[in-house]
Amino acid sequence: MQPAAPQHGHRPRPHASLHHISFELRGLDEYMYGTGRLLRAGVRMIWGPGRHLAGDNTFSYFLDPHGNTVEYTTELEELDEDAWHPHVHDFSRPEVTDQWGTANPMNELVAKESFNDVDRGVFVAPPV
Repeated sequence: MQPAAPQHGHRPRPHASLHHISFELRGLDEYMYGTGRLLRAGVRMIWGPGRHLAGDNTFSYFLDPHGNTVEYTTELEELDEDAWHPHVHDFSRPEVTDQWGTANPMNELVAKESFNDVDRGVFVAPPV
């Protein structure tokens, strides 16, 4: 993994790490029910609920007990490979990160919360 490129409005991070794990739910009702259930259980939400412009999917980002970022999402855009063309999104526009305008703004605090620490040696590659 590589840090996000500065031209997309994000500053490079000091090390490579897991950013987040996403679980795609079966529809908007299940997404909202799941989001509410985690909130009622006291799980800390760091961003959301909202809907991204890129991918047109919903999002709610939470921290798991180990500090990893976990996303609930649904309605992810399905692409027609023959008709699809790449897009460049201007991340300085708030509606790019959240079309609905319901999530707290993406800022350095949210970005910092969702960026994991460098691997502490839990995974050790086998010798070659």
